[in-house]
Amino acid sequence: MNRPVITGYWLNLACFLNERGIPLVMWCNLMHVKRIKELDDNLQTKNDTKDALVITRLAKDGRYSHPRLPKETEADLRVGATLRGNLTDELSQIKNKLIRWIDRYFPEFRIVFPSFGKMALAALECTPFPSDVAAQEPEEVLALYRQVEGLKLPQKLKVKQLIEQAHDSIGLTEDQSMVRVEIRRFRKYRKPDGLKIFFWQPLDGLNH
Repeated sequence: MNRPVITGYWLNLACFLNERGIPLVMWCNLMHVKRIKELDDNLQTKNDTKDALVITRLAKDGRYSHPRLPKETEADLRVGATLRGNLTDELSQIKNKLIRWIDRYFPEFRIVFPSFGKMALAALECTPFPSDVAAQEPEEVLALYRQVEGLKLPQKLKVKQLIEQAHDSIGLTEDQSMVRVEIRRFRKYRKPDGLKIFFWQPLDGLNH
C-alpha cells in the first residue's frame, strides 16, 4: 500500500497494516512531488488528478521508503525525547517571562538572585515587589519565606541584600493588584530544585 506523509494519522494506519502483514511504503515528501509534477507539462498547475499521477509514477519507479515503526523501549524513548523537547521549550518561555516581569517591577532583584533557585522563587512568590520587603525586618521576611514548601533555611544575608536593594528600586509601581495575580501563575512551576522540571530525572522503566 502506498501512503503519502501528510499528517500524523499515517502512523495509526501503518501499525494496523503491520499487525496484519500488509506492507506499507511512503512516497517522498510534498516538496518533491511539487517539483517533479512540472516535468510532464512544464506547468505549475496543481490538481488532484495531476498529483495522483505523479505519486503513482513515483511508486512505480520505486522512489519510496519503508516507514520505521519503533516498538517497546524505542517507542518510549521517542515519546520521551519529544516530551523533553517540549518541556525544554516551555521552561525557556517561563524563564523569559520571569525575567521580563522582574525587569519591569523589581530590576534589582537579579542583583541579589542571579539565578532562579529555591529562595529566589520563594521571594517572588511571597514578596514580588520592592514595597513588600522595604519596610520589613530581615527576621520577618525570613519567617515568611520559611512557610514556602521546600525552603526551610533561607539565607539571612540574601534577605538583607534584598531589603537594601528594595529601598532604592526603580521598578514600576502601577497596576500591582493584577500583576500579583500574574506572578502567582508561575507558582505551579516552582519545584524543590527551583525551575528544574522532572525531565532531568531518569524516566521510569528506561533507566536500566
